[in-house]
Formats: sequence, C-alpha cells, structure tokens
Amino acid sequence: MVVDDSVIDEIRSLTENWSESMRMDFMERILRPCGVAKGWVTAAVVNYLIDMGCTSIAFREKVLLPNNLAAYIDVYSSDLNIYAICATIPGFSWIKSRVDEIKSAVFGAEVLVAFQDVAGWLIEPDRIGADHVLIIGRDGRAMSVEEWRRGRRATLERELMKFSEAFISLERDLRELRRLGAEAERARNAECSLITWCLLDIAGALGVEANVSGLLEGRLYRAPQDATIRECREKVKSLSARMFRAFVEFANTLLSYYTPFKLSVTDEGDLSIEEDLRSAVWLKDFIFRDGGFSAALSALTREVKVLSEIVRASGNSVKPPEGLPAHSTSGQRGMIMVPREIVEEILRKVERIRERLGEI
Repeated sequence: MVVDDSVIDEIRSLTENWSESMRMDFMERILRPCGVAKGWVTAAVVNYLIDMGCTSIAFREKVLLPNNLAAYIDVYSSDLNIYAICATIPGFSWIKSRVDEIKSAVFGAEVLVAFQDVAGWLIEPDRIGADHVLIIGRDGRAMSVEEWRRGRRATLERELMKFSEAFISLERDLRELRRLGAEAERARNAECSLITWCLLDIAGALGVEANVSGLLEGRLYRAPQDATIRECREKVKSLSARMFRAFVEFANTLLSYYTPFKLSVTDEGDLSIEEDLRSAVWLKDFIFRDGGFSAALSALTREVKVLSEIVRASGNSVKPPEGLPAHSTSGQRGMIMVPREIVEEILRKVERIRERLGEI
C-alpha cells in the first residue's frame, strides 16, 4: 500500500528548514527503515531541539551501555548533549531502563523522551526519569505532557459544547413532537371510542348489536387526527436519527484518535465501521504490537473519565439518544456487551489494516 502523498508532504513540511544533508540522513536512517509514525515523531523532536538552540544533529547515534551492549538512540544533539528517544510502541518500563542506561553510560547527558499523542493520558513523567518528556501531536507540535493534556481537554470541552447544544435542541424539539403526537392520539382514541359506543347503542336499538359488534371488531378507523399523528411520527423518526448521528459524530472525536476506525450512520440507521487509514498509519507502531491495542483502549478509557469530569464540572449532562441499536450497551455496570459477529468483523478489519500497513 502506498501512503497518502499528503502524509509524506506533511512530514516534508516539518523538515523544510533543515539542511539538505540532514534531510537526506533523516530519510535514510529514520523515515525509510522505521516508517511514517517514527519519522513524524523524530522530525518534531528535531525541530524542538533546534528551537532550543541545537545546531548539531545526528540520527541513530550509537551508545555503549554499561552492560557492554550497544544501543542506537534516535536523535543526538552533540552541542546540547541531549539524547532523544522517539517512542512509538507501547510499554514504558523499557523506556525507563533505557533512560537510566544512557545516564549511566554518558556523563552529564540529558535524555529527552517523546511519545505520540495517543499515549498522552498514560504517561507519568516522574516515573520515566527523563530530563524532557514530550508529547508529539498530529500537527507536528512538541508539547509537555501538561500542555498536551490542557489542549486535549480544551478540545473535548469545545466538541462537547457543540454536541450538547445540537443534542439538547434536537431533544427539546423531539419532546414537543411527542407531546403533540400523544395529544392527537388521545383525541383520536376518545373520538373513536365515542363513535364505537354510539354505533353499538344504535345497533342495540335495532336489535343487531351482536352482529354489528362482530363487524366492528378489528376494523380500522380513519380520523381527522391521523395526518397529524403520522406527521409527528415521521418527524420523531427523523429527529431521532439526527440525534444519533450527532452522538456518533462526537464519539468519532475519541474513536478516530485512539483506533484506526471511525463510525458513520447509514441511511437505514445502521452503524458502519469504516477503516481510517490515515489514523492507522499514525497508530501503526503503537497498536499493531503485542498489547498495543489494549494500551490504546486504556488511553481511550482514561479520556472517557476526563470527559465525565468535564460533564460533571459543567453541571450539565446530556441523555443518550433514544433508539440506539439494541447491542450498543447492556450487561453489567462498566461492561459493554457486543455480539460476537460484530467483534469478529472488527478483528477482521484490524487484520486487513495490519496486512495493508505491512506493505508500507
């Protein structure tokens, strides 16, 4: 599979102020052998070091560790004596060990560790022991962990406000339509009951009550309120669909960040799970490793908790849309129950993405 040209162009944009020799070295030592995600993080780290005043950069610098084994560090700044580890795979224990090894092997060295944004909620900088811990965003920005968390929280707040305003407005309209529909149905039922009573009373006077009662059984009435009821039901169905689409659109704010998937709602109202290859390229090293998908889902779970805090702090909450698919949530508290066939379909999609990304 050929990576989207726009992704390569974005990486090139991160290196446009570099010297030609440094750019070629980056291509040969990082981007081609290690892939797009590693290249993106590394390029962002180099720009961060340049902003710090670094004028000498080397890629894949060899360091002899205390155990007499050699390690290749992604970026080395000789004038600042900073060794940078660009982490795109899950697990933090090996990073802590490598930080300690570099500090033991190189006197006075500073260590910088950079993570992809997908790991932002999982990182505990104090436990890593590095002098600099950065989060690299998908826009190429290098941020401190706290700066990234503030920014991500602001994004969630902004998207939640947009969702809440749209959802609450739709819900208000939905309640009004249901009230009007219920009133029309009550009026219709009252009129039909009155007409039925009158017909049976007349039939009784004629001595044919038994016959008429049987003829009336199961017979449909057409009443003046039928058009109103029908219109209300159609509008309720349309509004419910718009509410669900608004919910799914907000959910994609999280899903497309931590998984290679995004959701859409079909015209029939079904959920469609689509492959987001752009996200898959960014997440390739992180999620397609042993334990990687679990790490990404752990990060998603942490972000959901942050979202809950934002909702509580705002003093508002929005109700989930009525008419969600029956399989959406059920079962024990804190558990999501999904039919086996849906899980199997997701796993098949993951495997297809893995195979296609393996060609990169």
